[in-house]
Amino acid sequence: MPTAHAAPVSNGFYAEGNEANPCGSLKSCSATFAAIPAAKTVIITNVTCFMRTSDAPNIPLVSLYTKPATYGTKPTDALVPTFLGNFTSDTHTYREYSLNNAVTHIVLAGRVPEIGATTFNAAGKFVHLVCSISGLIR
Repeated sequence: MPTAHAAPVSNGFYAEGNEANPCGSLKSCSATFAAIPAAKTVIITNVTCFMRTSDAPNIPLVSLYTKPATYGTKPTDALVPTFLGNFTSDTHTYREYSLNNAVTHIVLAGRVPEIGATTFNAAGKFVHLVCSISGLIR
């Protein structure tokens, strides 16, 4: 997982953040965004992602949540990916998905928005995850 996160871009009212993770053939993969600045609140209104999985047909479970929080207690928005088709490179066939979901997800100062994706198929692995979030900053 990348350790440096690009600071959110803001014009004083709107904000956006972008993250990419090559995933390294894991069953779960996440895009972790920069922490929200002190004395600010971000209301995430849109999430877009591109995902590539390998091996077996599966539909990833994708969610938007805020860290730090204990797994299972963090507020979560389920995101719905759309299957784009198969992509073949060399001898590998990948399955590609995208999502573009409208959400209302509030992130307070110092918290970190994250998008997590998981495959539940034993053979399915993530190869790539690229996500963007946008919304309002106050």
